[in-house]
Amino acid sequence: VLCFMTFFYDLNAQILIEGYVLDSNDDPIPYTSVYANDYQKGTHTKPNGFFSLEVPQIPIIVQFSNVGYESLEKEIIDQNEVQVRLSEKTMLLDEVHIYSDEVKSRYIGSPRNKKGIMCYVASRPFYQLGLRVDNQNQQLYKESILVSISIKVVPSWMGSVKLDGTNQIRLRVYDIAQNEIGESILHENVFFAPKKGGWYTKNLKAPLLLPENGFLIAVEWLKELEFVETKSRKHTFLPTYGLEIWGHNLEEAADELSYYSTWEYEPSENKWKREATLEFSIPTFRLEIKEYK
Repeated sequence: VLCFMTFFYDLNAQILIEGYVLDSNDDPIPYTSVYANDYQKGTHTKPNGFFSLEVPQIPIIVQFSNVGYESLEKEIIDQNEVQVRLSEKTMLLDEVHIYSDEVKSRYIGSPRNKKGIMCYVASRPFYQLGLRVDNQNQQLYKESILVSISIKVVPSWMGSVKLDGTNQIRLRVYDIAQNEIGESILHENVFFAPKKGGWYTKNLKAPLLLPENGFLIAVEWLKELEFVETKSRKHTFLPTYGLEIWGHNLEEAADELSYYSTWEYEPSENKWKREATLEFSIPTFRLEIKEYK
């Protein structure tokens, strides 16, 4: 019996690794992704740059990444406090030309005046849900900048995370290169902190020149959760993350579907793929753009 109990303890033991993520000036970098891909476990740094992560064993390779910084992989070999320094990316920003014949703001993406009829649920941190915009022959927009984005968020009826007004969602924007989802082109951290269900809008601090061929705009879930079994009358299931992005069915709008499609990023596979279960719908991402002649 003693041998069995010792084996059981070792099998379930977790090792805690802790530390801080800093920039070149020793300032903390909040909301940095800290991810151990081998075990599909991760967390984010707190506002003071601190993180803690339980892993089954060490040594282990941990990846650190944040918007505007070069990603870094570091081997953790012991339980001593870790200090990780990320280097800022050197970015050549596209010049935005503003002319006197400026066109008024207009909107692309999901129509705000239509009711959502379905939803997308995030089931884990680091998962990303994206709206891909394919600007074929520049028919959807010409030279344009992204000014703001609105999303519709609702609490999941079977979720374990409440809308508490903290940063739960981070905005991401990627270019499209050779029909593949490419690099991040948003150079600032933009967070959504929903307190209740409804529409939320964020204005960008700096206008983002949109790639002429198209782009992918996504939201990344930041919160971690504890899985607790919930029993209904007939089923026992694990609750999902607790946030839902509302969606619109465009099955009868073939012209709109030619521009938009829904994609998801699966952290465990480290790749983007088209969302297949709701083929004719798009998430409620409403984008305000300004187009210049």
